Amino acid sequence: VIVQMPLNLAYVAALTPGDWEFDVIDENLELAMDDSGEITFKPVDLVCITAVTYQSPRAYKIATACREKGMTVIMGGIHASVVPEEAANFVDSVFVGEAEEVWPQVIKDFEEGKLKKVYQGGLPPLSLMKKVYPNRELMKKKYNYKFSSIVTTKGCPNYCDFCSVPTFQGRKFRERPYEDVLDEMAATDYTGLMLAEDNFYGHGKKSNERARDLFKGMVERGIHKDWLGFTALNISQDPETLDYMAKSGNFGMLVGIESTNETVLKKMNKQVNLKLGTDSYFDCIQKIHNAGLVVWGSVVFGADGDDKDSFKRMTDFILENNIDILTFGINCPFPKTQLYARLDSEKRIFRKNYPEDWQYYDTAHVVHRFVDMT
Repeated sequence: VIVQMPLNLAYVAALTPGDWEFDVIDENLELAMDDSGEITFKPVDLVCITAVTYQSPRAYKIATACREKGMTVIMGGIHASVVPEEAANFVDSVFVGEAEEVWPQVIKDFEEGKLKKVYQGGLPPLSLMKKVYPNRELMKKKYNYKFSSIVTTKGCPNYCDFCSVPTFQGRKFRERPYEDVLDEMAATDYTGLMLAEDNFYGHGKKSNERARDLFKGMVERGIHKDWLGFTALNISQDPETLDYMAKSGNFGMLVGIESTNETVLKKMNKQVNLKLGTDSYFDCIQKIHNAGLVVWGSVVFGADGDDKDSFKRMTDFILENNIDILTFGINCPFPKTQLYARLDSEKRIFRKNYPEDWQYYDTAHVVHRFVDMT
């Protein structure tokens, strides 16, 4: 597994004013709390925790253990931002949203003994990121990560019912000036980079052109990175962009295939795939392959409309289309998504002993009753 550098913590470190000393613990690599519930690190002034939904029960246990030893705990990230009222029960302060504008004030308040219970970071414009680059050296020194990531866009105007990106990052597609992205790429010695967003190609002609300018700029400036990113199948219709991607060092992309059943896609509100049509999938994948790039397919099982035969159909599709890498998961109603609201109103969610049951919201467990399968 590629253990990716937690860029969010690298930003928090870079945004912190004053003469603070930092340490970082990535629980993909070592534990912050042992099996007996004891913290594995020496007491510090301030503990900052970020977690996605399935990690939140453990995050709360770590926070509780830290506070019992007199440490102040702040929690941010997607889960705390989506359900701040829950997170507030376990930490001293909850950070909602993104850190770029507000984090220095959090530190100032803490130093003055005036830490607030909740901070609203909002969704700041990405032009602000020109002022600060993440502290990758801190992360590299601790764990020697082989790969890092870089932010080029945030948010999504689409509203696929299972996706938490619009909930957390907003429905406005925020674009970072591509020249700034190029400058950061040139400034880091990391050659392995992942574009840390859900659709680097964007959602319309202007954002598509901006993506092309970014990859063209990499070629023209000689910034060669071994990079990958996440996008949609419609990028296959843009041979010029695919060519610049390949020349800039891209080795492939993750694309949301989700399903080959248009009824399922309609229920999900996966408009970009519906617009292309499932009949065009083979042609789209072939064009990406023709550009010399890998197709990393992402598939959802268990959506309404899937039956037991859907596994065989999807397996056949993956093999017939020569999908290079496959990521698949069980349809999961993440908190505050459209899918959660619908399944909850239909009284189909049976894992509701929160926060403990959040551990099952990882797309590897079934948390709701299906319609067309037992």
